Amino acid sequence: MTDATLPTDPTPTDPGEQDEKIEALPLGPGPRPVTTEQFLDLVRRAIRRQVPEGVTGTITGRLDGPDIDDFEASFSGHLDQEQATWSAGHPVEPVTAEPAIARRASLQMADFDVEGVPVDFTAEAFDWPFEWLTDADGAVWLRPGREPARVKFRSRTRLKEAVAVVHRFAAEALAEAAGIRLRKLNLELIQHGPTDVTAKLSGRISKFLLTAAATALVRVRIDHEMVAEVVSLEVHSLNPVVKLAWLLAGKEVRAYRGRKLPLTELTGVTVRDLQLETGKYVGITVEVAPTGT
Repeated sequence: MTDATLPTDPTPTDPGEQDEKIEALPLGPGPRPVTTEQFLDLVRRAIRRQVPEGVTGTITGRLDGPDIDDFEASFSGHLDQEQATWSAGHPVEPVTAEPAIARRASLQMADFDVEGVPVDFTAEAFDWPFEWLTDADGAVWLRPGREPARVKFRSRTRLKEAVAVVHRFAAEALAEAAGIRLRKLNLELIQHGPTDVTAKLSGRISKFLLTAAATALVRVRIDHEMVAEVVSLEVHSLNPVVKLAWLLAGKEVRAYRGRKLPLTELTGVTVRDLQLETGKYVGITVEVAPTGT
């Protein structure tokens, strides 16, 4: 890995160059740590104040001057989206700002609750510029800078629990939109390659005394240039009402067949790599970088 070119001159930035209030992460009493032991102690204390009871974790890393290297934060236990608020930042009026870079920083969360589904999640960032800030009281803050040079995300969960959540949201949407009851929903993923998957959805719906079953097959493939293509899209049912609805409305849906969707244009970042996992567990690994890099 090449060293970043961001300057690391410890001379504080002129406060007049800063906005009156900016968003940053509160760490604790100053001064800015100058040893690895001081840095880890400061971060551990800051996180301990924010992490809910029952969540455990470990923090490791190394301080190299003002820069951070091989930082890893790993948590386990029930932690949902509302509780994970520390990274959102808080307003601060800095009096000093010292530029630095995190050469590698990793966050791992096991059993992270996303809409009722426990997810194992990892985010790993490389060459991420940031600033050490101090406020008028001498407290130390950390302000993330522009995007990292690249970021790798990994997430994984049980297919059965993910399907249960999809079932719940789909049932609520159908009931509200058309008074239809979704009685059953099954999902099977068939992997043809690292980024080539067919999703087989089968379900049973009812309204009043009418009941219908249907199966949908959607195959999506992502090529080496990170362009997604809907290879095939089919709906099958023995129910004549479902067949008629597919004939009437299916034309618009079938228009997506063969359509190519560049992931870089959709996400606004350069997708460098993407891998899918299917089976008892479903997961995704994706590496991204700022557009143009």
